[in-house]
Amino acid sequence: MGSVEYLSKDILEEGFLKTFYPYHFFQKILGSCRVDARNRFVTAPTIWQRVYTTFCLVILIFVFVRFIIGYYEQFNSDKPTLFYLVTAMVTVKLGIYFSNLIHVRFFNGESNMKLYIKMQEVERLMKIDKDKTLNSLQYKVNLGTVIFVAVLAFVHLICFVIGIIEATSFYTYVCCETTFTLEISHCSNIVLFFAMRIRYINAIISNHINGNTNSGSVDTVLGIPTTNYLKHVAGKIHDFKSSETDIYLREIMRGFDSYKKLYRFQILLISAKLFLYILLSFELILLSMKYNVSNGIQLTMYSSVILIDFIVALFLCVRCELFTRWVKETKLLSISVMSIYVDGPIREKAKRMYNIIEQMPPNFSIYDMWELNARLLLSMFNVITSFIVTLLQFAYL
Repeated sequence: MGSVEYLSKDILEEGFLKTFYPYHFFQKILGSCRVDARNRFVTAPTIWQRVYTTFCLVILIFVFVRFIIGYYEQFNSDKPTLFYLVTAMVTVKLGIYFSNLIHVRFFNGESNMKLYIKMQEVERLMKIDKDKTLNSLQYKVNLGTVIFVAVLAFVHLICFVIGIIEATSFYTYVCCETTFTLEISHCSNIVLFFAMRIRYINAIISNHINGNTNSGSVDTVLGIPTTNYLKHVAGKIHDFKSSETDIYLREIMRGFDSYKKLYRFQILLISAKLFLYILLSFELILLSMKYNVSNGIQLTMYSSVILIDFIVALFLCVRCELFTRWVKETKLLSISVMSIYVDGPIREKAKRMYNIIEQMPPNFSIYDMWELNARLLLSMFNVITSFIVTLLQFAYL
């Protein structure tokens, strides 16, 4: 009986798999998908998928060598500093691409599978499938993000076809930037998955405290369900007295804890990339102006890479901040319930929810160095600004 129950937990719903299908499809093409999802199961990447990933890595090494040789012949004789700087930028890009691809394909295969199974378990516990609001939102966000990244890659393809950029630049962008942007945006959208479930729990508790008087007439604002609409949807399916909201919360926090362990390496990579790439790009602009070899196309590409990374990181930080705030709201709502009921099962349930949050805080720590929240980019911006001022002083003073 135990094996049958274990098997049933591993079987994923078609609707759940469809939610993340845009990412799985595109990442399989790029050789960066963490799991192999098919026939309602998720497994670790197959041996052939890993061989394909290795092939992509080998091809990129040859492209990298050709790129460096081209710049060596062009700049090393009279502008060696510019050559070393470009080499450093490409090395950073390649190093981050290699680190990310090896991490997602060759490590934590079982843990990645368990994360998807845990997310499906949360769906079933909360009966999310009875109303398609949250899954529909998640699918639209995932699909929209993938389309946006695909459009950027297509723009670079057009630039390559009409001769604006070289083949090496095009291939490097498609492999390195597209792959990493997809991975970080996927990381961000999974945070949204957990955050919306926390908000759903808050709607259940709010209905119990204040009563469900919402008609649900206004459903979304900018694609995000409004609080009133979520309370309306939650009121149709759940009642705080009978719902196991403490179990919902516990499983969400466990899932988020697993997620943090799997994705903190990618957060470290995006932080390092933003910091190093901005400084190196700024120094490259200064040297290009100094040697009068500035290339508007190349500078535009460097700027677009930084801008896209910044936007993706901004969404990730904001969503982590929202998750933390909504968990704190759950904590306050639990206290409100305990203040209403002196004793009884409802008070005990609220107390268990309070203890769960105390035991599993929502903070996203990156290897105990910093926390992922809305203040992270501001702190990074301050540090980068200080370095840029220093570079300007060395260049012009």
